[in-house]
Amino acid sequence: MKNTTYEVIAIEKLTPDPKQPRQHIDDEAVKEMAISIQNEGLINPIEIDEDFVIVTGELRLKAAKIAGLTEVPVKILENLSLKNRHIRQMQENLHHNSMSAYDTAVGLNNVRISLPGTAIGDKKEKGGYRHGTPGIKELHELFGMPETTISEFLSLLKAKGPLMEALKDPSFQRTKVAAIKKAPKKYQKEFEQLIATQKNIPRDTVRLIVKALRRADKYGQDANAEILLNENFEGLSVIDAAAKINGIVPDKASKTKKTTDVDKLISEKAIDLVELLNKHPLGSFDDYHRPLVRERLMTLGICLEKYFKGTGNDLAITQSRLVDVHELSAS
Repeated sequence: MKNTTYEVIAIEKLTPDPKQPRQHIDDEAVKEMAISIQNEGLINPIEIDEDFVIVTGELRLKAAKIAGLTEVPVKILENLSLKNRHIRQMQENLHHNSMSAYDTAVGLNNVRISLPGTAIGDKKEKGGYRHGTPGIKELHELFGMPETTISEFLSLLKAKGPLMEALKDPSFQRTKVAAIKKAPKKYQKEFEQLIATQKNIPRDTVRLIVKALRRADKYGQDANAEILLNENFEGLSVIDAAAKINGIVPDKASKTKKTTDVDKLISEKAIDLVELLNKHPLGSFDDYHRPLVRERLMTLGICLEKYFKGTGNDLAITQSRLVDVHELSAS
């Protein structure tokens, strides 16, 4: 780029750049800027090349049209190389934080491959773009973005299907994608589908789901994990989501609470039974009901003996006997 010229030209002469890295423009942001332009005018000129194609400022142009302007100030960048075009566009978009995660990844990569030497030996590793990928250091020096963050963005280029579409939404939090690899491998495909289709789930909820999937894997609860991965968490607060998650794959605290609740219930039932027996001694029953009560209590005694011995798996048989006696008494 050798020369720069400032002019005021008609809006209809300007053409958007189809290769602009930001593919999505927020309509609300355009309306807000239009109000500002109506009050203050267009302060920053729109940058264009010699063919009147916009380099930076497409959002400002759209807002200027809504504000009713017919002419806008422009800054004509002459002899602009493709590399410098990409750099200027990314600098503005990163500054305004106006791009989706996927558009950011594509834009960074376009700048990266335009840098000298990056095409030689450039390759994607199995796990995505590594820290040492050619050009990452140079991108850091150009934009000030940490190298690890740049690597994370470039790894998003591997996304496909629903996940890629989710990453094109500017409101989607890209950091949720990293959580997929933290889940057990056998659940990752379904977990990715959940994150991609339920785009508004908070990051904290995603982290709780990862922890639950790890618990399910550790304790052989694949069926519970399957239920969890088919639940809907959109619209739930993190607190409500946590309650839902722990109801499917309980954490240690939830298990402790459940055990405490059962202990309390057993104690209450035992006290009720003792109080009932004290109020109604066996001799108070008639000749017909006395043997029925005796058999019911003896069956209960067998049930408790099995329970104490830890052979409670066959309690269902004893329970059925209690039910039979109860139905006989009621008939």
